Amino acid sequence: MYGDAESCVKLTPPQTRAIEHAGRNLQLIACAGSGKTEVAARRVVPLLTPGRADSISARNIVAFTFTDKAAAELKERIVTRTRQALGELPDMAEMFVGTIHTYCLELFTIDRAWTSANLGLARGTLRAAIRGAAAAKAALTDPEQKRWGQYSIQRVFLSFLDDAGVREERVPNGRGEVVFYDLGKFRRRITDFETIRYHSKPIDKYASFADFRQYRAEDAYPEGWQDNQYANPDAIRIMTAHQAKGMQWPVVFMPVLLRNRFPAAGIGGRNDWHVLPRNGIKGQSRFEGTFEDERRLF
Repeated sequence: MYGDAESCVKLTPPQTRAIEHAGRNLQLIACAGSGKTEVAARRVVPLLTPGRADSISARNIVAFTFTDKAAAELKERIVTRTRQALGELPDMAEMFVGTIHTYCLELFTIDRAWTSANLGLARGTLRAAIRGAAAAKAALTDPEQKRWGQYSIQRVFLSFLDDAGVREERVPNGRGEVVFYDLGKFRRRITDFETIRYHSKPIDKYASFADFRQYRAEDAYPEGWQDNQYANPDAIRIMTAHQAKGMQWPVVFMPVLLRNRFPAAGIGGRNDWHVLPRNGIKGQSRFEGTFEDERRLF
């Protein structure tokens, strides 16, 4: 027996040696149904035990399986054995347990995107942050998760930025202010979404946010959208004339000025004033718009 009172699995001497192995590489060769999953799960316990010479944090453990079903079983076994031996560990959610295909796909896709952004991030630090984010995603399927560390998308996003070492002063070519302005806008999307979906289950909320960001929020935060909490970046801004209303710049370019297109020609056909009497509304002309109104946009 190994370290718990609830398990009825009797370990063989080779299994015990494998669990308590203090060296580096260890290969387990056994037939189907011989207890490899149990041994692998229990092997994690001493690695997470505080005070041992070979003790490491959960975020430094990656457990690969061939199928999603096997990953779910291994993950449940690891969590169960760890809780039995060590109680609740706050960073268990940062351990990745899943298929190697999922791990490599997420690592390659996210790594390439953040590397292409050229934010001055160290490759090793970035990959460690990606592994932490992947582990957080994998932890959502834990049916007994009590700490719900991934309940807030905002918290996970900020943790990722901190782990990846994203800093304004590290962004090359003086782009730091613009980069953080864009990150601030993305944070605003998360805040707006979580305001209305705060009580959703974590795994459902993440899927809903992905849908919200791709299909619903695309036009809700256009270029030039402003909020007082964000700095106005020292950069060229591209926006519509209506989005720029009320703002000021020393130099403004207005391309594609075509007669009857922009400024637009008056719309023909029936409108409100075919029903409402013009002389019945005081200052009625201000509601129709004039050439001077168009000029004020400039």
